[in-house]
Amino acid sequence: MGIGVMVAISVGVTVFVGVSVFSGVLVMVGDGVMVAVGDFVADGVGVGDRVGMADSVGNMTRVGKSPKLPIGSGWHAMRNMGIIIAMSKKKYERMRCTMAQFRVIISLIILLSLAACNGTEEVAELPTRVILPSETPTFTPTATFTPTATPTVTAIPPTSTATNTPTFTPTPTSTATTIPSATPVPPTATATITPLPSNTPMPTATPTPNAPQIIRFVTNLTPVNGTLTAPGGTAIILSWETSADIVQIEQLSSQGTVEQVFSVTPTGQLPVTLPTTGVQTIYKLIAQRGGVSITQNLPITIQLACSVPWFFGTQLALSSSGCPTSGSVTLVGKIQFFERGMMVNLTLGAQNWLYGIIGTPATSGTYVAYVSAWDGVSQSTALCGAPPSGFFAPQDVFNWVFNNSQTLSVNNYVWCDRTNALGWGVGNASINVTYTVQYEANNVAFYINIPGYGTVRISGGASGTWQKVA
Repeated sequence: MGIGVMVAISVGVTVFVGVSVFSGVLVMVGDGVMVAVGDFVADGVGVGDRVGMADSVGNMTRVGKSPKLPIGSGWHAMRNMGIIIAMSKKKYERMRCTMAQFRVIISLIILLSLAACNGTEEVAELPTRVILPSETPTFTPTATFTPTATPTVTAIPPTSTATNTPTFTPTPTSTATTIPSATPVPPTATATITPLPSNTPMPTATPTPNAPQIIRFVTNLTPVNGTLTAPGGTAIILSWETSADIVQIEQLSSQGTVEQVFSVTPTGQLPVTLPTTGVQTIYKLIAQRGGVSITQNLPITIQLACSVPWFFGTQLALSSSGCPTSGSVTLVGKIQFFERGMMVNLTLGAQNWLYGIIGTPATSGTYVAYVSAWDGVSQSTALCGAPPSGFFAPQDVFNWVFNNSQTLSVNNYVWCDRTNALGWGVGNASINVTYTVQYEANNVAFYINIPGYGTVRISGGASGTWQKVA
């Protein structure tokens, strides 16, 4: 902004139409606004683009788009876009007075604003922690903490805000908070957290069954071939476990006669001595509850005290076998194993017998026996033909039995029948085998030890049953 003196002749298009001539003082008061004081052809406001020539003395500078007029005399091109207010000297004096008053008012407003802005600013210390009030907290952990607050109060002018900085020791890691107020109140109570009871599962009651139960009933004897066996007069221990109100143990003979009764507890042990007579004794456990009874039998085979023992062990002999009347004998014979059993050849009672034992590897089955009529030379395939790959044809005397229509298997099946008889051989025949044989008292049934298999009882005769005992 600047003030200078210039004589300007300008031509332009404004509200008034024509050429205006002005000489006097031109005051630049704003961006695009100049106030001219002097003689002007038209008295009013011109808006538009004024172009002309001016001769100026002094330095006129303004902020914005208006040009800077340098010092010196002469004619300069002048262009001003904006608003030019032209007025007479009288109007300018009145406006200057008004502007002076306006400047006084503006100055007062500025001074008042500065006074307000430069007022003393209060500085209050913020609390280290902001502590919000809350209801009594409920904690899941069982720990109890007691916050200890030590407030420090600083006197402050009426317009200030007091600051309360509590110091506390939380236990364990919880943070206790309070809100500071204008009037600090020291803590008067100790917060105590009452832990909630833990969810402890209640024991589940086991209902007592209404019906009696026998959980186990055993003895200290070791079963032999699935049978409890012991010599007469042997001391044994019975053990049981029941769920019942009344429990008894009865000792029965092999015919079912009650020989002795023992009243016992629902669970326990009882030592007893086996009788010396008979072939079997039975211990019967009876459990009662609510008028209902259940039973379980424990049969024990009594071994006789034989003057001549069985060669395989008297305790292993069947109770029906009794005692042997003579000792065992050793015989030489032949044997061949097949898919479903074996065939044994040996001389018993001056006769050469062939026993086809069917059913192995089971522990019992049937057999068929023939007296051999083989000439010792002939071989045949009349009934069975050749064996399938991987199997063996019957050999030696066993070939004669397999291919003889007069020596068929049980129910008249040929021996090579793989479903109902022996099937095909799983190995070659053994020609020189040693057997141990011992007869029962009736000299019909006998026990025979078969190498590679075990001890078997043969019921005797041309056909019958067999049972493995050892």
